[in-house]
Amino acid sequence: MLQKLESLCPTKPYDEWVEHAQIEHDLSDRASTHFTCSMCLEDVQGTDLMHVLSCRHVYHAHCLEQWFLGRHYLCPLCNRAFFEQNEPGPDNV
Repeated sequence: MLQKLESLCPTKPYDEWVEHAQIEHDLSDRASTHFTCSMCLEDVQGTDLMHVLSCRHVYHAHCLEQWFLGRHYLCPLCNRAFFEQNEPGPDNV
């Protein structure tokens, strides 16, 4: 099942994600790149692995993977489905 999650939202290091987000949203003048995972409420470190969902919410990889393995297929913040309706569901992985 984790392979399906990985195909939907590949893991990437936080440093890589924040660099891309700064460029995409023109945040280069922002002094701080402080970020807290909204699942575990811990600060994210530069090399921590992250998952970015299609709704653009970002979580520690291990936090979202545990959520997903608990048969939760919606974003914990906005309740957007991980899977599009025309895609096979998580049980068909």
